[in-house]
Amino acid sequence: MTGQYNRPGPARRLIVRLLIPAVWPGLSIKEKTAIVGLVVATLAVLVDLSIFNYTPPPTNIQTIEVRDGSGNVIAGYGAVITISQVTNISQTEGVPIATLQAILESMGEDVRELSQEQAVALLQTKAREFHELRTRLRAVEVDDIEVAHLRDGALTALEEGYFEKARAFLREAKDLIRKARDEEQKELEALQASLNRKNLRLAQITAQEAGSYRLQPNRSSYREAANLFGEAADLAQKADPETAREYRFAQANVFYDLGDEFGVNEALEEAITLLGTILSSADRAREPEVWVRAQNNLGTAQWLLGLREGAAPRLEQAAAAYTAALEELSRADAPQDWARTQTNLGNALQSLGSRESGTQRLEEAVRAYRAALQEHTGLRAPMEWAATQNNLGNALRKLGEREGGTARLEEAVVAFRQALQVRTRERAPLQWAMTQNNLGTALHVMGQRETGTARLEQAVRVYRTALEERTRERVPLDWAATQNNLGSALFRLGERERGTARLEEAIRAYRSALEEYTRERVPLDWAGTQNNLGAVLQVLGRRERGTARLEEAVRAYRAALEETTRDRVPLEWAMIMNNLGTALWRLGERERGTIRLEEAVSAYRAALEEHTRDRVPLKWAGAQYNLGRVLLILGMRKKDAETVGASMEAFRQALDVFSRQEPPHPFAEYCATHLQEAGLVLERLR
Repeated sequence: MTGQYNRPGPARRLIVRLLIPAVWPGLSIKEKTAIVGLVVATLAVLVDLSIFNYTPPPTNIQTIEVRDGSGNVIAGYGAVITISQVTNISQTEGVPIATLQAILESMGEDVRELSQEQAVALLQTKAREFHELRTRLRAVEVDDIEVAHLRDGALTALEEGYFEKARAFLREAKDLIRKARDEEQKELEALQASLNRKNLRLAQITAQEAGSYRLQPNRSSYREAANLFGEAADLAQKADPETAREYRFAQANVFYDLGDEFGVNEALEEAITLLGTILSSADRAREPEVWVRAQNNLGTAQWLLGLREGAAPRLEQAAAAYTAALEELSRADAPQDWARTQTNLGNALQSLGSRESGTQRLEEAVRAYRAALQEHTGLRAPMEWAATQNNLGNALRKLGEREGGTARLEEAVVAFRQALQVRTRERAPLQWAMTQNNLGTALHVMGQRETGTARLEQAVRVYRTALEERTRERVPLDWAATQNNLGSALFRLGERERGTARLEEAIRAYRSALEEYTRERVPLDWAGTQNNLGAVLQVLGRRERGTARLEEAVRAYRAALEETTRDRVPLEWAMIMNNLGTALWRLGERERGTIRLEEAVSAYRAALEEHTRDRVPLKWAGAQYNLGRVLLILGMRKKDAETVGASMEAFRQALDVFSRQEPPHPFAEYCATHLQEAGLVLERLR
């Protein structure tokens, strides 16, 4: 049934019923109530009720009864609610009598259990609720004429007390609205599907545009590529969440490359944040491969930023990310991914080991790399095999630096040369340059332990070869690293030559490196290069008459110690303290007093707190030798036999280590000579 609901109102029905009293027993309760209300109201106005010779009880002013369908009295004499109270509520609240009648009927016997006050209050509450319902129903906005008719019909039915009929109208209106909604929903879904398809195509084109920017290796192009990958991900999110996630991974990769290749640490931070978001949205149980990938990439970004900042917590986070990834990876199910993650873990452990006094982390790194090489074979995954060989070489080289012999260094050289068989300049120029740089470093360390210069010359050539691809424009921080390494090799060669040409070249290389190695960007690398610069200035200062170069060296060392703290990198701190001691020693030699010499002694003794014989025997012996030299000079100036005796003990300690090397270290002879000299001085003082 639709349209406006119209039927005779209560007043007209009452007139008809009054004209036909014979049918009173057949009237409905609603009709009886309406008739009674009208009659009583009329009589109350026209005449006094006393003409009926009836005085109603004081609590019930009406005697007419209203009963429910079971014959129970609802309102009237003997009931809780009087007819006059019903009429009063109707007039006060503006609610039709028929509506109140319907409400009373719905109460049934329950109303008789209430007190009069409770029943009246309940009816008043329901009357107000009806008034509010009517107001809200009238306020319902409809844009369909049929629905409007049904709403109006429901209002009329409610006012006449036909609640079920009102609900029927409302249900019919709901059906019409629901049908219209469903039709529009289908249209909307079709439109949304079309929009999704277009957004996905737009995302795909945007991603290809991003890829075109990535082809251009410069900061602005990489930044634009990252922004476009992010835009592509947003476009694809509703249409294809998995594709959107791939674009997020691509965006994180570009941020990483921007940070890696151009030294933009903020980009690494952005990569870490983005990968953290991907990781938090990945279901580890349902999507383990996505979760592992995000952990791996997150670890790599944290590792690189940790290297830049010199922050052990970042490196620990990287190691934790790789370890977590390995919990999901099975060597049997995903051997290549497992091996790749082992390599990454080795990188994090190696970086941590470089900053610690012991060798445990470095040994763990070597084990991780060798585990990876069980799956990353030269035939199965040649490029990854080469990368792992390169990383293994670095860990072995660092272990070799802390040990007396050259066995680990020789192993490192072998690993680097194996990597270069695959990492050719034509195939992977930047990786080739990186491995050349690392090979140069191993040769450099070996050259320092030999009397000749062949290994050092070889290291210089290798570094210069690497710089042909490691350009400042392409990879500024890597360029700076190789410039720093080249400076170190030139410095060692310059130490063994009479002239100063190599030393001056070394200074130029270090100062070039410091143009990109800024304290803000890479504090530890900046400090390391400051230390190296100080070492060259110190040697040049020894070859000159004045003290200007030596003073410069002291300033460079002290600058380096502002970032190279004992807590952060104890072994590097000890090395720079040793170098500072030597510069102060050389200054002290040229001055009459003993202040600089005493400062040198303090610096050497501080260095020996971290450069212990167990950890780094050769460096410990070197510091003991230097300490002996300064103590001897100081004892001679002060004419103090005790100080000279202390110098002799330092020479003996150093000699014990140097003489045990196979073959004996060149400094063994120097120690023996100075020990003999100190003995003669001590005899004279006694």
